[in-house]
Amino acid sequence: MKVRSDSTAVDFETFWNLLKATASRAGFGIHPKAHYRAILDQFKSGEKPGQDGAAGSAGKQVGKEAGQTDARIVTAGYQGKVLAALLVIYFGDRAIYVHGGSAREHATVMAPFAAQWYAIRQAKEHGCRW
Repeated sequence: MKVRSDSTAVDFETFWNLLKATASRAGFGIHPKAHYRAILDQFKSGEKPGQDGAAGSAGKQVGKEAGQTDARIVTAGYQGKVLAALLVIYFGDRAIYVHGGSAREHATVMAPFAAQWYAIRQAKEHGCRW
């Protein structure tokens, strides 16, 4: 299992496609694609919401400073295919799992759980308490 965290355009498209597939399979509604893109763009700045700032980078530390933000897409893959993706927002000392999706293939490898556990560990490493 390969699990990673970033917020590239490819990661966003993967997240979106898996979210759509999950919503269709489970029968629940989702917001338009632009909604999730706006969340990612707003929070990945590394600045307090409403301030202008340079886009965050994959290796940038998050958390700790009050009001500092970031957003990442965590992906989990198996045998070369991404099977789960989730959107995580960081705000100060909090990490919030916003939405996620998964593929049906290789369900027994539990890719969504691997992605969630990775996100929890990453949040703790960056000083998040919640």
